[in-house]
Amino acid sequence: MSKDESNPIHPSGVLLRPEPRARSGRRAGGTWKRFWRARDAIAGAVVALILLACAVFSPQLAAFDPNDQELMRSMRPPASYAGGMWETPLGTDFLGRDILSRVIFGSRVSLAVGLGGVLLAATLGSLLGMLGAYWGGLLDRVVCWIVDTMLGMPYLLFVIVVIGVIGPSLLNVIIVLGFADFPIFARMIRGEMLAIKEKEYVQAAVAIGARPFSILRRHMLVNTAPTLITLVTFEMAAMILYESGLGFLGLSVPPGVPSWGNMLSEGRSHLTTAWWLATFPGLAVMVTSLGINLLGEWLRVELDPHQRGR
Repeated sequence: MSKDESNPIHPSGVLLRPEPRARSGRRAGGTWKRFWRARDAIAGAVVALILLACAVFSPQLAAFDPNDQELMRSMRPPASYAGGMWETPLGTDFLGRDILSRVIFGSRVSLAVGLGGVLLAATLGSLLGMLGAYWGGLLDRVVCWIVDTMLGMPYLLFVIVVIGVIGPSLLNVIIVLGFADFPIFARMIRGEMLAIKEKEYVQAAVAIGARPFSILRRHMLVNTAPTLITLVTFEMAAMILYESGLGFLGLSVPPGVPSWGNMLSEGRSHLTTAWWLATFPGLAVMVTSLGINLLGEWLRVELDPHQRGR
């Protein structure tokens, strides 16, 4: 196939498709070299992998059932303190439940809310942002009005009120957090789409009569992927924090389900006598959010050639 056939030219002289980027092993190797030199990115990736492993392999990693109660070992301190035992390295709570096992099982709730909520927000927000930016007119005005209205509401207050009305559960938390977060994705994707819409290859595709959904999928959505991936990582870390806050208020999963927010709520009244009840789930929330944010920051720089070149 000749060069003219592989890169068709419109009679007006506009290139219908942008020149494909070279996908060489050298470029992929350069990305990996930059990754291994970025200590923050490595730390973030390790934290993300640990979170995933704990969530998937909780029954194998935890020494005890998270709801296994044994009053004979209640309020046992961590193993490094007097009275502690390595059988329960992070200590036990007032019902004798192993803190480490509950922290491991609590990662399931955090990962489910983080992934589920951000996927719902990204899907809904990207769809509305794309459609509004491409078709414009009344549809774009309606999308902008919805987004501006949602962003004008206090985020956590909106979430607390809605969950308080419909009732706390894992599914409800995922749906409400995802719905409350979609305006951020809609505004970001709409801005990206408006810029891409004016590119020559998009205008040329419109001129030759390409279908709108084909243009959105092949030319516009693909070019917003770096921004979308970066935003997904940051919002996932934020949703893990929000779920912990809702659990602390008793608006997340039921008390019988181990989650980091529930553990924080249970341990707040024992901070002076049994500090480990709230400290370790709090550390889990902090380290997880920090790790995902570090990975997201590296992705932001790596996927933006202007940032990477600095």
